[in-house]
Parts: sequence; structure tokens; C-alpha cells
Amino acid sequence: MQWFFLALALMLLLTVLPKTKTRSQAAIPKQLPVRTKPYFFSRSERELFEQLLIILPSHQFRVFPNVRISDLFTIEASGAKARATYGRMQEKHVDFLVVKLPEHRPVLGIELDGPSHTAAAQQYRDAVKNVIFESAGLPLLRLSTKRQFTSAQLAALLAPLLSRR
Repeated sequence: MQWFFLALALMLLLTVLPKTKTRSQAAIPKQLPVRTKPYFFSRSERELFEQLLIILPSHQFRVFPNVRISDLFTIEASGAKARATYGRMQEKHVDFLVVKLPEHRPVLGIELDGPSHTAAAQQYRDAVKNVIFESAGLPLLRLSTKRQFTSAQLAALLAPLLSRR
């Protein structure tokens, strides 16, 4: 009999307690405070992207802009080391990723470094990105926005990096 009252009390308690919603059950708002950016690239990013499209043979290579680092690399650790590595990769991207066709194998990352890259915090983020690419054995080419490259100059910079891949 004692178990009966205990079970009854537990059932009442469970029906009276407010139910907490999980993230998947939370109400979805009808609208969020977002808008489409008026542009996808900065002027210098657009110019470099267009040059890459002209220089790289389309039957051999493809260029992808703004690729998330976490979509590009696999973490080969577990536990605390994996979480720390993920934390370093989180919310970072590479400006351009060149892949080799037909298998779409990553062969080169390209970063376009503008004036913000002189700030200490940005230099730290750049150093982390350099270590990520170096650790994975994927070349990362850094280009300064201060310098304008002709198509011939850019092709000469890319050739040795792409020929060994």
C-alpha cells in the first residue's frame, strides 16, 4: 500500500512540474533579425577570385571561396585534445580553397591579408591557421592586399604549389 501512495505522489509530481523544452522542441520564431549582405566578397577578394578563375585550368582545378576550416580538416585526436583542436578551428575559414579535379582533393589554401592583419589579435588567429594547415600538410599561400598581382605573377606563384600536389 505504501508503494501505491508513493507511486501516486510521484505521478502527481511529474504532471505538476513544468516541462522543460529541449532545443529541438523550442518554438521557432516566425522571423529573425537578419538580412542578406549587400556583397559576398570584398573588392580585393572578388578581384583575386576572378583572377584565379582565369588562371587555373577549369578541367584540372576548382576554386571555392570562404571554406570553413572545420569542413576542410578532420581532427585525429580524442577527448580534451580533440576539443581543444576543435576550439582552435571553430569559426575560422580560408578565403579560397583550390581543389584538384576530378576527385575534388584539396591542394592549396589561399588567404588574402588586408590591413586588419596587422592587429595582434588577427596575427594570433593567422598563426593558428598557419599551424592548422602545416599540421595537415596542406600549403597555405598568404597574399597581401597591398600588392597587386598581374595574372602572370599570380600564375608564377601558384605553379610550384600546384605542380607538386
